[in-house]
Amino acid sequence: MQAPTINGHFWAAQSIDESGRKSFPRGSKLQGGHFVIGKPEDSDNILITEGYATGATLHELTGLPVVVAFHAGNLPGVAEAFREKYPEAVLLLAGDNDHSKPPEKNVGRQKAEEAAQNVGGYTLLPEFGKNDSGSDWNDLVKQWGKEVVQDRLKIGIAVAEKKQQEQKQQWARELEIQKQEKAAQVSQDKEKTLVQSGGRSISF
Repeated sequence: MQAPTINGHFWAAQSIDESGRKSFPRGSKLQGGHFVIGKPEDSDNILITEGYATGATLHELTGLPVVVAFHAGNLPGVAEAFREKYPEAVLLLAGDNDHSKPPEKNVGRQKAEEAAQNVGGYTLLPEFGKNDSGSDWNDLVKQWGKEVVQDRLKIGIAVAEKKQQEQKQQWARELEIQKQEKAAQVSQDKEKTLVQSGGRSISF
């Protein structure tokens, strides 16, 4: 499985053996490398996951393009690259949730939240009961079935879309206020110039 950069530079390839063990060639550069399922350019929403199996499942359940970052530590870098290339997209960090570990050791959640905060994206994490096993979306599918998880995903995506729209509206309001304040300041400056010049018009 290839791990190119956002510009298509090939840096590494992940292999998975019969036992499910994943590995990259020794010394491979992984930061920013990823694998894309679907076409991000054709969607307003982009999911970013840790592993390929999780990404494939989320693509199947949502129909959305998915970017596989391969490990939690790579989520922030991949998210930043896709934010730069797709500035208007809703970026959904569908990380793992190692809920059985203490919060400070729940790396999947930490990195997904960090990435979301850095790029103005949203976390979309699987939630488990206190005594449940598992840590990713595939584990949740095994526990609850595809239809239940699909419904959860739809709700989460809809909430993110709504928040993104509200944020855009807020930005538009703030921009309009800034324009009005700037126009008022320019008008005040012109009045001051006319007063200081004795009422004569001045070119500037």
